[in-house]
Amino acid sequence: MKNPVPANENYKEYITKHYNELASDPYKYGYIQFSQFVEIYENNKLSGFGTFIKN
Repeated sequence: MKNPVPANENYKEYITKHYNELASDPYKYGYIQFSQFVEIYENNKLSGFGTFIKN
């Protein structure tokens, strides 16, 4: 899948500004959702899932 956010744009600002457009296209929205999942999954600085469910 192709990244729907143009290379020269701030990723978070673009998603916020163009949310309705992205949400209306399942491929664009899916790309955004999956890329966020991968970013969180690969971030070793975050606590493990067990830490969150204990609270």
